[in-house]
Amino acid sequence: MATDMQPTPPAGDASSSGSNAASNAASNAASRRAVALVVTVAALGYFVDIFDLLLFGLVRKASLTEVLAPQLVGKTAEQVDTLLAEKGVLLDNILQTTGLLVGGLVWGVGITTLGYFLGEISWIKDNVEIAALAIVALSLLPIAIELWRH
Repeated sequence: MATDMQPTPPAGDASSSGSNAASNAASNAASRRAVALVVTVAALGYFVDIFDLLLFGLVRKASLTEVLAPQLVGKTAEQVDTLLAEKGVLLDNILQTTGLLVGGLVWGVGITTLGYFLGEISWIKDNVEIAALAIVALSLLPIAIELWRH
């Protein structure tokens, strides 16, 4: 017995695979943008940390002399140099390096955790570009306020 009905195409036919490919391409492009943003932010953070370490190395003696002026009164030049060297090593090698390590871990874990929980909010999930632009705008707001004041 012949029938006029056309068979239903299988779920994985060419028409549905075309829309899946477009969806996958859009998802991959968004993932690449997100990874590029994360790498850029990490690189800028690294730059600021290294610049801080280098800058402190350049201004260490003058800076510590000014900060420790009350403790340096009445000391010989040799005692002053010894005290500045000890305080400089403590600040530069121990405290700053420990701060970089702890800050990096806290920032990495904190931002990742925050991103996970914010990513569960449906509005942010649907409007991630707007949320990212809002974060950038809020970050630039203090600069704009200071420029406006002066």
